[in-house]
Amino acid sequence: MASLAVLEFALWKLERLLQQSEDPRTASIREKVRPMYDALASFKAELEWLEGMEGPHAQGTSANKWRNDVVDFAYGVEDLADIANFMVQDAIKVTPELHDMAKSMTNRLDQSIPRLSRWKPSVPAVKAEFLGASAWRKLVRFLSDGEEQLKAIAIVGFAGSGKTSLAMELYRQIEEGEFECQAIALVSQRPDMKKLLNHLLSQLHPIEPLQSQTPDLGQLIDNVREYLRDKRYLVVLDDIWQISPGIENLLPKNNCGSRIIMTTRNKRLANLGFEKWLADPGCGIMYDMESLSVAENMENFSVAENMEFRETVHRDSNRDVQKLERDRQRFNPSYADLNPFLKLHLMLMCMFPPNYHFKRDLLLRIWRAEGFVMSRPSGEKTANEILDELIDRNVILPVRHNDISQVEAWKVHDRMLECFLYPSAGEENFLVVSNMDVSTRSERVRRLALHSRNRELDNLITELDFGYISSLSVFKNACKVPLEKLGYLRVLDIQCRNKLKDDDLRHICRMVLLRYLSLRSTGVRKIPAEISNLKFLETLDLRDNPVQQLPEQVGQLHRLSDLLVGNQEHQTNSCRVKICLGHRYFSSLQTLETIHLNDAWLILKYVRHLKEVAIMCPSQQSSYSQDKLCSSLKECHELQSLTLYSGLGCSMEFLHSLVKPPHDLRSLMVNGGFVSLPRWIARLKNLVLLQIRVCRLSPEDLKVLGELPRLQRLTLGLDFLMEQEIDINGFPDLKRFSVDCRVPWLAFQQGAMPKLAELELKFREAPEGQQSIPSGISYLLSLKQINIFYSSWCRCSPRVNVTVQAIMSAIREHVRPVKLIINGSFYSVQ
Repeated sequence: MASLAVLEFALWKLERLLQQSEDPRTASIREKVRPMYDALASFKAELEWLEGMEGPHAQGTSANKWRNDVVDFAYGVEDLADIANFMVQDAIKVTPELHDMAKSMTNRLDQSIPRLSRWKPSVPAVKAEFLGASAWRKLVRFLSDGEEQLKAIAIVGFAGSGKTSLAMELYRQIEEGEFECQAIALVSQRPDMKKLLNHLLSQLHPIEPLQSQTPDLGQLIDNVREYLRDKRYLVVLDDIWQISPGIENLLPKNNCGSRIIMTTRNKRLANLGFEKWLADPGCGIMYDMESLSVAENMENFSVAENMEFRETVHRDSNRDVQKLERDRQRFNPSYADLNPFLKLHLMLMCMFPPNYHFKRDLLLRIWRAEGFVMSRPSGEKTANEILDELIDRNVILPVRHNDISQVEAWKVHDRMLECFLYPSAGEENFLVVSNMDVSTRSERVRRLALHSRNRELDNLITELDFGYISSLSVFKNACKVPLEKLGYLRVLDIQCRNKLKDDDLRHICRMVLLRYLSLRSTGVRKIPAEISNLKFLETLDLRDNPVQQLPEQVGQLHRLSDLLVGNQEHQTNSCRVKICLGHRYFSSLQTLETIHLNDAWLILKYVRHLKEVAIMCPSQQSSYSQDKLCSSLKECHELQSLTLYSGLGCSMEFLHSLVKPPHDLRSLMVNGGFVSLPRWIARLKNLVLLQIRVCRLSPEDLKVLGELPRLQRLTLGLDFLMEQEIDINGFPDLKRFSVDCRVPWLAFQQGAMPKLAELELKFREAPEGQQSIPSGISYLLSLKQINIFYSSWCRCSPRVNVTVQAIMSAIREHVRPVKLIINGSFYSVQ
């Protein structure tokens, strides 16, 4: 489950609040926050143990209710921390309503602490008959025989065999006072040793915890060893996967009658533990658990999970249900191996309908708005790393376009959605409504995703408590949601065409905690000045709407980092969005798209810390604006991505005057055409993606492109008829190459493009002779796929067939299998 990550984020927010300088506006809140922090830390320790317990008892009604209540408590703490943070923002008037909101929330959370603290994880007793009376007495006696030698019990067995249950029951058999100090720790596959050691210290000396302030791991280990050196201790180490140096050196070999209980799935690790911890390995005893039978495991599965699973996916036939259950078991290792933070990030994918295509930046923005990015800029890197890990695990898949020159898109694996995310949505306080299904519902919904209209949806809307919802996504023709009831939203994504009214916008502008607002294609015409209330807003997406001017209050949103407006497909003045500028406006803005050429130079002059910019260049261009744009771009030292949209045949020659481009530019996409390659392209040593169209390409120009050291994706348009073949060398890092030309007379030389995986050839005319065909494809040693696109009018031309046959022949001779796609259809090459 992702519950642990929820608590971790809430603790992090409270720490930030407690570290702030004294402020009279939040003094009353901070007084209440300290016991909340302590309680939440305690709940997290209990939850860590509960999450690590094996068997169906860990998912019992009592445990699940306590877990859900603790997660609700953590979400409430998040809300309170955000409100307190809002109250100390500069130039914000703290209204009585805001004070009342904070006071009400503080009282509710304060009253929850005693009730949640009374519950403790309970493990069903392991009966003597289960082990055998003799074995049970032997294990208990081994712990309490009074001998001074350090001894250890290792309980070995498969997952679900009852190792943790037995260890806990043995732990409970110890009478109070028999050991001077006792502690339990869940080690797991990839333990955070600092957290594990601090958790042990807090149990060994609960009256005055020996929490070490040093970040040094060795010092923490020394603290534990020193405290236990002359004491009779009992320590349980549950679920050990490896004897790491931290675990190996943790427990002192004293002669005070101390005992160690460990659980593991590996007998070799059990014996290794005896060798590392005991002066005499013969003082260790190993008990091998018998795993549950297949029938017992299937029974537990059907009781604990399968009924909910069936209700969620609504499969009509037993055959389909069995197939999904097989898929669930097949994908279970991929999902179960994810740590809580990865699961929490992945669970946010429930907001998307099945087979929904999204861009990388969109997902990162939503994660950031949800609070999953703890700090910047290092947090941004962490978010990228998390996304890369999910991609590496094939949980998130690339969308394979027939045209590789298209912008990269991603989607969640369909079976991962159906088998794990949608069925688990209710456990994570996520309600998902699609055209047929409603996910299992929790008492309090934190995140709501309406994929389409459902016959139960109208009733659900009237029953929901909207006061707890922090994220809302509405797609297609889902019913209208009472926006006036949503007071704590962080994320609002509405993708229903022409569905919003002026009253809706006024309600949205009262959502003071909002961080991500997407109203794309909703028919919005005017943004009210009340948007100034959204002081936390980080992303504002108004694309594909008839908005022609933004109020100056948008520029005064000092946390706004991504502003998306206009329409990149229509280069008309009616799509031009005027943006008001002023002193210190857009102080945090990093992404701005799509702005008009006539406005771009002035915006770039005032907002010079932008990292991503998209500019619309209509066919009728002002030379004054063109010159000013080049002058402004020279000063954009932090710019990493530049996109220029233009109409077909629109000249971009004015960009040749950009003698000194932004030195850190990594993505350059220009839809219009050049006569020749701009010379300043050679200076872009960090360029990763390039899309450009030229009317002439000299060998020197091609050499410039081939020597760009980091170029990975190249989309090259050649608007001329080749009179001779073009020799291609270099391109050491290129992975995708798309060329659009009249005739693909290309010659790949040996050693060229060593990393190229995908090649795309678009041509509009048949070659004049047998020689004007691509050659050297066999030299592309990393090639996996070739896409061919040619004009429909030359489809029946025998000369086109010559080109296709030449490529097929090259594929047959290639050292590795290469997939061939012609005009969107797969072709088998024998």
